[in-house]
Amino acid sequence: MQLLDDESVLERLLKRPVPRMCARFFDSIPDAELRATLLQHITGKREPKEDTQKFLRKLRQQEKDLYWLDEFDNEVTNGGFNQYFFNTNGAFIDDTITALRTICGDVFSQPLQQASRHYKHQDHIHKETRAESKNPAELLKGFLDSQDSIDFFEEETEWYRLRDSFHSSLIRFIRTNKDAFLDSKPELELSDWLHEPDQYFDNAAAHKLSLDALKNWRDDDPIGSRSRLARTLLEGARKQGAKGKYREAEAILQEALEWLNKGDDLGEELSPVTSSVLQYYGEILEQMHRTVQAQAIKSELARRGRFGDTDRD
Repeated sequence: MQLLDDESVLERLLKRPVPRMCARFFDSIPDAELRATLLQHITGKREPKEDTQKFLRKLRQQEKDLYWLDEFDNEVTNGGFNQYFFNTNGAFIDDTITALRTICGDVFSQPLQQASRHYKHQDHIHKETRAESKNPAELLKGFLDSQDSIDFFEEETEWYRLRDSFHSSLIRFIRTNKDAFLDSKPELELSDWLHEPDQYFDNAAAHKLSLDALKNWRDDDPIGSRSRLARTLLEGARKQGAKGKYREAEAILQEALEWLNKGDDLGEELSPVTSSVLQYYGEILEQMHRTVQAQAIKSELARRGRFGDTDRD
């Protein structure tokens, strides 16, 4: 069994790679969160600036189907068929129609089929808008103006009528094809590094705390704002930890680290607030019996001369 050194374990922990989708975790996801959770997992495999075609080649067919159907439903629900065709540039329409027909039934594919036939005679409007727009503002205006010329009222009305049944069919498809959405056994075994909680956890509270802290953000002081935000989140994590709510504390600490990472605070030279967040994160990991990760944080803080160095400001 190959083990990672402390620095590599810390790197993986802080950068939050796509977590393993094991059977136990999959089974613990409630139906209401299943689609969104799997999409987050799937899209998390995409490298920064990776071409869509290259990204899709890495996916299993069932993952591709879910990706296409989620994109289609989100775009149409948010801005109608016109937005779907504009934002996707008409790509993967045939694949999406096939997925709709196969997973949900012929009736579900008909709105997109009809809209696609209609769009083929009017796609020049979108092409002209892209060619003539010199900046994002002009592109947005061109798109909004195109809504007066391209009408999908009947198709959208029919799709909205089918949405509830569509979602139910999608959940059945995912549950039935469970194995297709699970990660294969990793080539590199990481001892108890991989022992992350195998139960679904809703971290909405951590996001809310982060949004509340952002109210004090100052554009003229991004470095100070990040530090203040991280301190606020650290305080929130300590409150959860004191109650024995370690999963909640970890989610809040991850929010703090995500913000600190945007300012390169997780580089070789750690700021005091970053050291404090990491040190407390190590304490939480020990409480969760994730000793390899906890030891990695302690070792790296010591190596960088920051272990025991806390933010007193």
